[in-house]
Amino acid sequence: MNPFNLTEEYVREKLSGKKNIWLANRIVRQLEEFKKERPDLLELDLNELKSPIETFQNAFNAEEVGFYNGQNKKTRIAEKMIFNDDNGKKKILVVQSNAGEAGISLHDTTGTYQRVLINLGMPTRPTATIQIEGRIYRVGNKSNAVFRYLNTGTVMEGEMFSKNGGTVRHGGSYCYGGKRPGPCKRQLTQPMKNRRTATVGRSICRAARQKEPAAKPWTM
Repeated sequence: MNPFNLTEEYVREKLSGKKNIWLANRIVRQLEEFKKERPDLLELDLNELKSPIETFQNAFNAEEVGFYNGQNKKTRIAEKMIFNDDNGKKKILVVQSNAGEAGISLHDTTGTYQRVLINLGMPTRPTATIQIEGRIYRVGNKSNAVFRYLNTGTVMEGEMFSKNGGTVRHGGSYCYGGKRPGPCKRQLTQPMKNRRTATVGRSICRAARQKEPAAKPWTM
């Protein structure tokens, strides 16, 4: 299905009822304007797009990509254990955000592979963000934990990071008794290149290991 090729009938069906008439009329007007300005998007063929899981497996060595999502508990635990094993084949772990929010430990306990977490979503809930970052960031880490939040450079994204950043810092100080458990780096950035990474996102998240020197002391 092409998400751009909506019809007036579809909009009015989804927004039926007297209370929604004004909203339906407004959307229909915007839809007509959109079709006039970007008719090229109406003909896009999206049938060949692959699922996120297939995309990760094609982008990396399929044997090195593990998944921590809707599988049964036994499968999730097995994927996590292979990822945490320095001799294991799994170098990247794709984690569904709700599954990886709490109760999963992906910390570097040996100093062999530094952990990097790439969050594919926006940090809209500070407490959830702290929980997600805690998957690779804890007292006793043998290397610095690195966090990357991807963005496209819009004003809206900047405002969301700015508003929630202060709350996250406050929440972190509160949770850790005002002390940071160790050096880490949070970076608002474009995607990293040529790195093994650890990520958590809105619907999926990718976690991976990289073998490189420790990062500089904590920066925001």
